[in-house]
Amino acid sequence: MIPDDEIVVLDDVISPRFQDMVESWLLDPVSKWSFQKDIALADSVIEKLSLKTKPGFSKGFFNIKTGASDELWPMIVPLVSECFHKANIEFNEILFSRSFLTLPVEGSGINDFDHIHVDSPEEHMVCLYYANDADGGDTVFFDHTVKQVLAQIDHEKETTDLTGQALLEYLDGKINKKDWKVLHRVSPKKGRCVIFNGHRYHSAARCQSGHRLIVNTCVR
Repeated sequence: MIPDDEIVVLDDVISPRFQDMVESWLLDPVSKWSFQKDIALADSVIEKLSLKTKPGFSKGFFNIKTGASDELWPMIVPLVSECFHKANIEFNEILFSRSFLTLPVEGSGINDFDHIHVDSPEEHMVCLYYANDADGGDTVFFDHTVKQVLAQIDHEKETTDLTGQALLEYLDGKINKKDWKVLHRVSPKKGRCVIFNGHRYHSAARCQSGHRLIVNTCVR
């Protein structure tokens, strides 16, 4: 597991030919994408806090609880493995892997981010692979972790029996992220990956034109 504050960025983690293949696979006309009203937070949190939705599309490849869910999974595994190999970081198993496709949102600028979040409450690392060059769409890392947020509300007995996504939804509905500071930004570039501790809160800006296409994989 890498430290909370470590962010590893690598370019050309796979060959140019493989980069083109991954982008082509994901954007194939027969590829199945699911619409999400908000790309980062659960509908229940959006409704509770009356937040503006930031929609997008997602595609699941694998979940450790249910197995593979897309025919592209055998091609995604070597991509993820190569990212961690090039970064010289070990991992034991993949928890889940999916892809996100986002489009410009009217009125969004380079500092208007999707909702700040973490992907899982358990200890994990995240590998984001950028499948295309995007106009904007930086991944943005903030000055808070799950551990820090829990410490701020450790007097709340309600968190004792909460686990999994229920805990994350509770935290999302309880904390004010408005004044959090940006620590680091990573711009989308085809063939680039960024690996970080999954307990670091993060988000993404919207691309200003075209689309932003990533593969998001969580491991432990």
